[in-house]
Amino acid sequence: MLNGQFTYDTQVWEDEFRKRWKSDRPERPGAQPIPGAFSGLSPADYDGPKGDKKRRDVDMRGWISPDDPPVFIVTTFKDQPPQTVGQYNHHPYHAQLIQQRCQQQGVNVECLLPGVEPADAKRLGGQPDPMLAFFLKNLEFDPASAP
Repeated sequence: MLNGQFTYDTQVWEDEFRKRWKSDRPERPGAQPIPGAFSGLSPADYDGPKGDKKRRDVDMRGWISPDDPPVFIVTTFKDQPPQTVGQYNHHPYHAQLIQQRCQQQGVNVECLLPGVEPADAKRLGGQPDPMLAFFLKNLEFDPASAP
């Protein structure tokens, strides 16, 4: 995952970001989306059974279970209150929430946050490529056996 989200349910983002910044107000910059607009649901449907199903369908964090394959995450943004919609959409907190869920479920996860951790920035700038190394390790591929 590169600069991804833990869910596409933006209402859950608001709840999580409020907790993250210990704030009573959402840290959502820019226009305020209507709940359910991401999925074409009316406000009435968003809070009903249709909304419940749709929100489960777009909740990647909720899909994570112990039988999942290893997960590799990179988020390049800095850990600061988001000032733009792009910073909000791709904030490293999304990656940290996926990482936490993977750890809770016993899923092998590697999360690199070069905008947060200087060691991660150095690692991403070095060789070999950490993502390639992660996949080779987790796919149990032996480069010596390649043609």
